[in-house]
Amino acid sequence: MSSSSGSAGPNWMERHPVMFAFSGLIIGALITATATYASQDDDDADDRKNVVATTEKPSGEITAPAVLQAGSTVHLSGWIKNVPDGYALWSYSEQVSSGKLWPQYAPCKINKAKTAWECPDLRVDGKGESPGSGWQVRVALVTAMDVVDIKAYAIAKEYKNQHPDGFASLPSDAIPIDEMKIIPG
Repeated sequence: MSSSSGSAGPNWMERHPVMFAFSGLIIGALITATATYASQDDDDADDRKNVVATTEKPSGEITAPAVLQAGSTVHLSGWIKNVPDGYALWSYSEQVSSGKLWPQYAPCKINKAKTAWECPDLRVDGKGESPGSGWQVRVALVTAMDVVDIKAYAIAKEYKNQHPDGFASLPSDAIPIDEMKIIPG
């Protein structure tokens, strides 16, 4: 009698390799899921705390200086919490009437342990503007890709004298943190 008599021996695996591999994949997934479930502890309170911690929105505030004078250079600082991974804090001068932004050329430094941040040597724009033009400083969290765009803008503006009009607005994935009005100078 030949070995192709319909038995489920080795010949079956040779004739249906995809089904055999798929069956092995399903069984392996079930074993892994069971082991993962069994290894979890029963502390639901910790699980809820972790979910709450990951869903809190970033927040912060500009705390110094107390007044921003147009045309000055200031040391901007404040507090921040719940900064998502992959984000950097950036400061901008904004002409409110046009919505145009002029970014600082480097990100602010965040001390996550103290939830504090600082932006040294920020040039405050708006010098010589009328009081109605409405300048302000904004700080926002931006992604790594946004940082690349800001750096490209800064290089083009500084070395190639391009982009005199600033950014049209914050990047779509930016997270605004705070803003402060600039007193005309």
